[in-house]
Amino acid sequence: MHVAIDTNILRKDFLLKKVDLDILFKYLRETNSKLIIPRIVIEEIIGKHNDLLNEASNSLQSAKNKLAEAGHVLERLVKN
Repeated sequence: MHVAIDTNILRKDFLLKKVDLDILFKYLRETNSKLIIPRIVIEEIIGKHNDLLNEASNSLQSAKNKLAEAGHVLERLVKN
């Protein structure tokens, strides 16, 4: 038997470590079944993670800019 995993399952547990998936993996081993992850699911997960990485990168850049601005303000205050 083949078992396919949907994008929603991988979104919730990208590293496949939750207890529910342990049960699935046990079932796959005991029944000699195969886990199928369709290409579209992989592409969707990669896209979602890229979006999350971009959001995190933008947040970090914004924080860096705010810290730099605060540093410039502090330098001016110290000089005066």
